Amino acid sequence: MAARIPVKAIYSGADVTSLGEFTSSDTIAGSYLTDGSVTAAKLAADTATQAELDAELAASLRGQRDQKLAEKVDPVVTNPLRWAELTDAKQAEWTQYRTDLLNLPAQAGFPNTVTWPTKPT
Repeated sequence: MAARIPVKAIYSGADVTSLGEFTSSDTIAGSYLTDGSVTAAKLAADTATQAELDAELAASLRGQRDQKLAEKVDPVVTNPLRWAELTDAKQAEWTQYRTDLLNLPAQAGFPNTVTWPTKPT
């Protein structure tokens, strides 16, 4: 059973500014109720900070990046036979693409603004 808390969140816009006690005039949305009480898990889920949201987005983007590296880049750059078949210019393109993917989190505005590098053809 989830922990129950006898407090309410006081909002200013989307941000929780403080916690206070429930009064008899307060109403609670049904989605917060479990047997008539507010659950801490539901309250915490609805009051995630921007930093928490950014961290979740950053983790997702890193996962996408890692998948591109594993599925698209590594089979080319780690295979000596395939690598040797590429021209110097193509090797430089693949090297830059891999570097750009690895540096994705260093982009200005990450994780809210991301420019994905273009995969070489």
